[in-house]
This record gives sequence, structure tokens and C-alpha cells, in this order.
Amino acid sequence: LRHLCWYKPFTEPWRRQCLIGLRIAARGMLFFLGFQWIHFKGELSTPDEAPVLICNHVSFVDAFGMIYMALPAPIAAYEHLKIPLLGKVVKAIQCVTVDRRSAVSRQQVKAALKLRTAPGSGWPHILIYPEATCTNGQAIITFKLGAFTPGRNVQMCHIKYGGRINPCWVSAGPSVGHMVFRLLAEPHNSLSLDFGPIYEPNTEESKDPVLFSRRIRDQMSKWFDLKLTSHSYDDVRLMTKAQELHCPIPSASIEATAIKKHFQMDFKEIQEYYDVFEKMDRNKDGKLDKKEFLQGLKVDKNKEWWGRTFDLLDDDGDAPTLSILSVSI
Repeated sequence: LRHLCWYKPFTEPWRRQCLIGLRIAARGMLFFLGFQWIHFKGELSTPDEAPVLICNHVSFVDAFGMIYMALPAPIAAYEHLKIPLLGKVVKAIQCVTVDRRSAVSRQQVKAALKLRTAPGSGWPHILIYPEATCTNGQAIITFKLGAFTPGRNVQMCHIKYGGRINPCWVSAGPSVGHMVFRLLAEPHNSLSLDFGPIYEPNTEESKDPVLFSRRIRDQMSKWFDLKLTSHSYDDVRLMTKAQELHCPIPSASIEATAIKKHFQMDFKEIQEYYDVFEKMDRNKDGKLDKKEFLQGLKVDKNKEWWGRTFDLLDDDGDAPTLSILSVSI
């Protein structure tokens, strides 16, 4: 069974029928969490029409809605395999698992995507959250390129939560247990799932995943009336690092994509500047005052223009952005 789950599609109808129990269980879980009614818009494509479904990622609740409606094979973090019961479900629906921190794992996933999205492959839809992290659903952050590497048709989807509770699962937000409690405490919660149009890439887009992803972002922004932002999954990793340095949450987001572009830096170099910031922050309060700034850069504190540089970059001296920008300059 393990071999079949990972390397061979369920071509026999009875095998796919066995998964109906998962759809029923997913709907039951949604009902249990207060989602008595789910609003659907649009029409789900067939795997031959659009083998890839891309969707925004807001919460752990998203998976129940997508399993109930489409029963796709998502791209999932490999850590899910270690979770009791959930790991069995991941295998049963033939997920492709990835270690987002491993370049080798990402290359293996790209190979699996090309195999599964080939015409007539027999695989179910591949569900990909191209943002690679959870957001509050009000904007679209930068996409990872994996979903667009095969150059195949893509159907755009969007999940939206209404009512008083938004179960968005973000680093600065409440824990999963807290969100489950809040959802259970509400008599009714609102969930809508919008299946947008199918996007068929042209020849240029099918050969250029970067171009393909940018145009899909633009289309999703217009179709679902969402804002675009240059934040990315790298910002989540950097924010986690910033929290370890006791930096205030509002100042922990730096838009890593913009830093990479304007200063010609890669992610590893940005992380190194966080280490520089840690050394400059002598009292370990997650902030840099002017004295720490000047001592960290080893410049003459009597040089008036360095003090002005500090004031220009950050008037309250409370962000790792200050360290990155100042050292770069």
C-alpha cells in the first residue's frame, strides 16, 4: 500500500471510492467546528483540464474544505507524516511531501510535479499553496515557483472566512488550540470557497516559471479582489529569527524580496546580518539605540553624519532592518 500511495495513481475505481470516507469525515469536521454551511462559487475543473489547483492558505481548516470539495493530492510539509492519524491521511490521498529547507527535497518535488501533471497521467489534482505559508487572506504574497515549473494549466482558487472568527494561522497569532476553542465557542462560522478560472499558459510562460507565477498573481488579485504584497515565506523565517532576538513584532518584517533585489543579497547573507544585529544589541532588548549602532559599526561617535544616518534609517532604533540597511550602505 505504501508503494502504491507514493509511486502509482489509484487507477482502479474502487480505490478512489474508498476515499469517500475521507470526504465525509472532512465535512463532519467542518460541521463540528461550526461551519454548517459552506458557500461555493464557480466550478471545479477535471485533472485533465487543469491538473494543478493553486489556493491561498489561511488556516488548518483549509484542508478540510479542499478535501471535501475536490479530494486533491496536496503538496504538504514532510513533518505531517510524523503526526498520528494525519500521517496516514497524507499517504492515503497521495500527497507529495517536501522539506522546505532542503534544496534536494524541493528538486524531488519538482520532478514529481512534472510526472503527476503529464497528460493522461491518471493522478488526481495537485493542490499547491504557492505562498508556502499562511496569511490572513486579505493579500497575496510572493509565490514560490514549484506550481509553475511544469508549465501546465492551473485553476485559481480562493478560501475566505467570514463571521467574527478568522482562524488565520500566523506566527504572531493565537495557537491552534486557542483557535479551535474559539471556533467551537461560536454557534456559526462562515467559509466560502471560490473556484476561479483556468489559466492556460502560453509558450513563453510555460518555459518561464517566474513570468508564469507573476501573471497568475496578477490574475488572482483581479479575480478575487485582493491586494499584492512583496512579502514571502522568507519573511516568515526571518520574523522567527527576529523574535528569537526579542525584536518587536511590528519591526520584524523587512520584505526579504525587496532586500534581495535592491542590495543583491541572498537569504543566507540576510541571516548573517541578523547575527550582526545580535552582536550590536548589547543589552539584548531587541532594539538598537544610537550608542549601540555606532559601537557596532566601529565608527567614531563624534562623527555627526553617522548619527544623522541612524536618525534617517530608524528614528526609534528598534528593528533588524536598521542593521541590514546600515551595514549594506
